[in-house]
Amino acid sequence: MESRTSFINNNFFILDPSEKLYFSNFQQDKSAIIKIKNISESDIAFKLKSNAPKLYLVSPSKGVVKLGKTQTLKVNLRAGDIEESHSFMILAQQISENTDLGKIWQNQRFVQKSKLKVSTSKLTEEPSIKSLAEETFKLEGSLSEIIEELKICRIKTLKHNCERDRDFTYTHGILTFVSGLLFGLLFPAFFN
Repeated sequence: MESRTSFINNNFFILDPSEKLYFSNFQQDKSAIIKIKNISESDIAFKLKSNAPKLYLVSPSKGVVKLGKTQTLKVNLRAGDIEESHSFMILAQQISENTDLGKIWQNQRFVQKSKLKVSTSKLTEEPSIKSLAEETFKLEGSLSEIIEELKICRIKTLKHNCERDRDFTYTHGILTFVSGLLFGLLFPAFFN
């Protein structure tokens, strides 16, 4: 129980990714990257284990991460298929300059452990640069057509408003003239 408490209280590293290691079905080399960032107060030694070691090649699978630095690990699928039951365990311990790296893993009392599950990419299709460029070109063409249609529509609306205003002005002018003439002729008759 004491060793469990010690590794919970001593965070030596941060993993990226932190929970799942995704492999893309669309990559030819079937590889993934793990980054280990040292957040402890000294250098740390790390080692990586897998529950399917014959299927994966990890480079490097063990080593030292200096204080404040990050180590990048490349994980390649050698053969076979990626399965959801596969996982990796990353172990780390703080070390000093005179630590014997050959014997460090014999005592795992102050070891921090993190588990990464393996998963395939969530993408159903990985788009190529060519397909993205084609899609962008199509969207730009569609956008240009829409802009032209909006310009034509705006011009038609302006013309219609001008014609309506012009018609309203002529009609209004004629009605005003006729009503003024009638009022002028009939108004004196009421008062005489």
